[in-house]
Amino acid sequence: MTSVCDEITYKLSAYLDNELPDEEKSKVEAHLKACPSCQRSLQKLKKSSELIATALSDRPAVDFDKAWENIEARIHSRPTIWQYLRAFMARPGFWIPAGAVGAVAMLLVLCLPIYKSQPSANLSHVESVSSKTGRVMVLQTAKTSQPLIWIMESPPKEKHI
Repeated sequence: MTSVCDEITYKLSAYLDNELPDEEKSKVEAHLKACPSCQRSLQKLKKSSELIATALSDRPAVDFDKAWENIEARIHSRPTIWQYLRAFMARPGFWIPAGAVGAVAMLLVLCLPIYKSQPSANLSHVESVSSKTGRVMVLQTAKTSQPLIWIMESPPKEKHI
């Protein structure tokens, strides 16, 4: 293949589709008469085009207007969310679990404020203080909130000799 063949091979597709200007078309035809290699390339290109055309012709034509009508019909035939919910709630088994959930929710709403409003359990506590003269203990009870006070003497100190 020569550089002329490369140039002609590049233009063969446009030649088949009748897209070349008359001057270019006549150059390609003149070269094809003299070059068997370019003739084979043209024949292969024609066969490829025919195969593609045959494959595409087997497919049915698409009626886009009809397709759009089908799409619109499917869009408008779908139930709205409210229609779906109404149909779901109309089922017989829906109301038993829904009632149970509602009852639990009501119990939580009514009982949680009562539970949280109860005061925390006050416990009795003891405090102890030591001094030189003795020990003092104070007990404050949770029920009466009145303190009980014990005063204890210190044990006698041993003298070291």
